[in-house]
Amino acid sequence: MKSPTRRAPFPTITAPHLSRASPGAGAVSRRPWLLAGAALAAASLWLRMGFPAQAVAGAGFDDALFVRLAYALGSGQWLGAFDRLTLAKGMGYPLFIALSAALAIPLKLAEHLLYLGVSAALATALARRLRRPGAGLLLFAALAFNPVLWHPELARIIREGLYLSESLALLGLGAALLLPPRRPRRGRRTWALAGLAGLVLAAYWCTREEGVWLLPALATMAGAVLADRLRRQRRAAARHAALAPRPVHLLRALAPMALAALVGVAGVGLVKSANHLRYGVFLATEFQDERFQRAYGALARIRHDQRQPYVVFPADARRRAYAASAAARELRPALEGENGDLWRRLGCAQTRAEVCPEVLSGWFMWALRDAVWLAGHYESAPRAMAFYERLAREIDAACDSGAIACDAPRAGLAPAFQPDRLPAAAAAAAWLGRALLQLGDGAIGVQPSTGRVDDLAYLQQMVGRIAPPAIQDLSLALRWDAVEGAPLPALAVEAPLPYAPAQWRWEQQTEADAQGPQRLRLLTDCSQPGCRLRVGGADARASALPLQSGGEWRSAAGTLRIEDLRLQQRTVEGQRMRLQQAAARAIAKLYAAVWPLLTLAAFVGWAGALWQWLRRPRQYESLRWMMVLSGGALVAVLTRIALLAWLDAIAIPSTNLLYASPAAPMVLLFTVLGLLLGAGAWRTRGPVSPA
Repeated sequence: MKSPTRRAPFPTITAPHLSRASPGAGAVSRRPWLLAGAALAAASLWLRMGFPAQAVAGAGFDDALFVRLAYALGSGQWLGAFDRLTLAKGMGYPLFIALSAALAIPLKLAEHLLYLGVSAALATALARRLRRPGAGLLLFAALAFNPVLWHPELARIIREGLYLSESLALLGLGAALLLPPRRPRRGRRTWALAGLAGLVLAAYWCTREEGVWLLPALATMAGAVLADRLRRQRRAAARHAALAPRPVHLLRALAPMALAALVGVAGVGLVKSANHLRYGVFLATEFQDERFQRAYGALARIRHDQRQPYVVFPADARRRAYAASAAARELRPALEGENGDLWRRLGCAQTRAEVCPEVLSGWFMWALRDAVWLAGHYESAPRAMAFYERLAREIDAACDSGAIACDAPRAGLAPAFQPDRLPAAAAAAAWLGRALLQLGDGAIGVQPSTGRVDDLAYLQQMVGRIAPPAIQDLSLALRWDAVEGAPLPALAVEAPLPYAPAQWRWEQQTEADAQGPQRLRLLTDCSQPGCRLRVGGADARASALPLQSGGEWRSAAGTLRIEDLRLQQRTVEGQRMRLQQAAARAIAKLYAAVWPLLTLAAFVGWAGALWQWLRRPRQYESLRWMMVLSGGALVAVLTRIALLAWLDAIAIPSTNLLYASPAAPMVLLFTVLGLLLGAGAWRTRGPVSPA
């Protein structure tokens, strides 16, 4: 029987703009697509300019730290003078801040330009592989208007603005190295891409500490390419006995990836060497160093009398550690004193936990480092690392000898597996999946910057335009009914986050000797839930009064009552910024309504194309790159969701767009590629032709 005629997944385009033989015609034919892409990029940049950076000057472990390190890098002092925070986080983002400042590009605009550059490279690769410029333009449009980029959490001076571009670039470069395009001088370009991929890998690894989340996606892509090559070699061997599969031919496909890995390791090694020359320790960050990880793991393996969610080192475990280790006893004053209480209150405030007697696991690593600092061991980096080594050795020795009850030895920050937390992880995964499918949680905009005027000016000089602080926030009307002329008690406004203290001032106050009830009014920038009015000064008898109408404080001296609260006008946005944010909000609503359905259709199309590829590999030869890249994007999204869901269940609140943002461009990438692959699979549906 004659085989039915099969159609190609996509019609072959032989237009002059794809022919190398007619460069003049090509320049003319490409112009409409280039102009369309430039228009999309300009529109995306215009929207981005409506979202200035939010500076939190009091965030000494985030915004202020990154800018401080950027100043040191820009002045040629590497990371500056050593203290407990110098090597706490990677230098990738501070270096990017310093480079953008050197080029006089505002930080958020520089982040967006990099993101658009990566998106344009992927779109160009797709257009060339398919010989369909419209497909590349579609991918670029989807990526360029990613609503996650306009989320308030990404407006901060925070690493995710760079990290998501690095993650997307690394995935695209991995696909390009595994399946290089067939063109003249392919070898040279492939090795050049391998070097570029290595540099991106080094920057990626030095930006955040959880870089391993992308490895399953890269491994899946490499495995798919090797399996496809092995299958094709076996088919060839079946036709020609002399063409038996050779392992060297299979491994040759991984050579560019291996070179990229070597360049990446060398790049991270250079950072470690610079830290060794400057501070005497060969490491990139302390959290990635094995000595810190062993110390953390040793404390975490001590058994608890009763397991508490999110708690790594409770009071009973601390008592056992103090009894068994001289190094642990040095930390007792800080862990049991004001430092431990500060980190306990900070974690409890951010998780909004009603009952919170211990430092939670997401904050314990910082409480531990501060305790080591307060014990005097951060005079130098070698001394700090030596202390972590001694702490780990003493605790592990006590555990191994049976002096204290412990679990199995461990090293690292990953919490122990807790089966009872699986339902909580599933709920967190559902939230993350929904938020990523909708490309956001509905929040668009920029919060006002916070901090002292001179601190904000210090940040703005490095990062460019920032959102101005709020002019007025909360106005409180107070009434003081004194008993026999008793003076007004001391008042202060307390913020829920210790690192961002509330600011307040009197707007109106009656004279202390006025007859009758005194009526007062004060202004404060603390309008978020959890803000309180502290009455009575800093003594133990002071009370914290929630900021709400009708709140009342009574004492023998009199009664203080909050009669009224009024939210004052916040930062005034310009007409252009309001228009930009309104347009971005409309686009975000469109994505939220449409993209989940498109992703579902893309998954069906991708699965159909995968089935067709497995049945007719030769017919889908030109689409291998799309199959591999889309599969890697899908694995990356699922890995990120699983990682964050498990962390949210057992360690630290992670159901937020900030942590999920690196996976958002990969959702867009998978959806567009899946739809295109599904269209190709539909064109080639039908029975398989007999061999």
